[in-house]
Amino acid sequence: MALVRIVISIHAAIRRLESEGPRLIPDLAGMSDADFREVLDLYRVSLTYVTSLVDFGKLRRSMTRR
Repeated sequence: MALVRIVISIHAAIRRLESEGPRLIPDLAGMSDADFREVLDLYRVSLTYVTSLVDFGKLRRSMTRR
């Protein structure tokens, strides 16, 4: 469950950055919109390692319930 919470939090932060833009983080305020979108794209995909399809199914179900 810790992994699920971490991944959900990361994706919530990315969605917030997408909606509010670089002004949310002062150090990013000087970025162009294109550069900002490019940086966000790097963080959209979350890779996780599971040892079986059963573990993958559990992870997927946990993520969709939230």
